[in-house]
Amino acid sequence: MRPTNLQSPQSSTHHKVFLISRVVFLSFLIVTILTSLTPKLIAQKSVAAPLPSQLLSARSVFLGNAGFYGNDFSRMVYDDLYHQLTNWKRFALVSTPGEADLALEIELLTWNGVTQGDSIGSNFLHLVIRDVKTHVIIWSISEYIKGAARSATYKKNAEEAVTKLVDDLKVLTTPSSTAVTSP
Repeated sequence: MRPTNLQSPQSSTHHKVFLISRVVFLSFLIVTILTSLTPKLIAQKSVAAPLPSQLLSARSVFLGNAGFYGNDFSRMVYDDLYHQLTNWKRFALVSTPGEADLALEIELLTWNGVTQGDSIGSNFLHLVIRDVKTHVIIWSISEYIKGAARSATYKKNAEEAVTKLVDDLKVLTTPSSTAVTSP
């Protein structure tokens, strides 16, 4: 005796064709939606927010040392930053804030935390850029200082962090075709 609840081979084939056509339709619909959204998402990402105009228009800066542990280390970082800014020749370094368009403040930030029961810490050089007229912070840049077991290695790593800060400042204060500035 033959079971009566089995479908015929034709109805099974029609069911498979129906499912395949539905999957194809849904795939087409998803691709169409994603394709229509992609240009909008790309356009949103390509428009940069305007930078504070002082970053491009400033001609002179005052360099301040906001301080951090150890006067010798603080002085070494300050001197290194001062010399790199002088060699760059983008800004005139002035001796008082009143003579400057911008004030740059260098400081050391320390982040401490606990991971899996172990205490960890990281040091960062942090450069704060202020408008001297309003005293408002208009930008800040931070660079990680690689840890080291030897003092000489740590000083070398700090010098590398200063170089990265200056490189970041160069990108930030140099007009480019992709940068958008405020009117």
